[in-house]
Amino acid sequence: MTPNPQPTYKGSCLCKAIQYTITGTPLTTVLCHCTNCKKSSGSSFQANLFFKKDCLNFQSGQDKLSTYADAATDSGGIPHRSFCSVCGSNILSTNDSHDLVKDLVIITSGCLDGWPTGEGEKEFRPVQEYYCKRKVEWVRVLGETKEFEGMT
Repeated sequence: MTPNPQPTYKGSCLCKAIQYTITGTPLTTVLCHCTNCKKSSGSSFQANLFFKKDCLNFQSGQDKLSTYADAATDSGGIPHRSFCSVCGSNILSTNDSHDLVKDLVIITSGCLDGWPTGEGEKEFRPVQEYYCKRKVEWVRVLGETKEFEGMT
């Protein structure tokens, strides 16, 4: 009996200078309402997919990634936010300062190609929301997510 292969999803920045694949299913899916994720995404929250670091492979443009060490966070951690130096698309974050996420890569769901339609739609649905104390009033609860006032 052959085991089911892990799904592989393609992602890219807006200008397509950076292209990557992510293999497997996310460990968790999160909407983050912290001030820094809002500013980083340019929206009222950021939709994040947490994967093990070895699930991410760049096909092109890794040299176009710029990284910002975000030291002024509510959690006290220092996420390294990586974005395209050409078009500014927020691609991923890592955070070696928190034991819970130091072996993970946090992918922004908006940079996945072909999503939200297709295979990943159900498995990328947020199951948790962080920093709900900073959630804007008009963003409704997404059904069955677990809400947290902070990171945990």
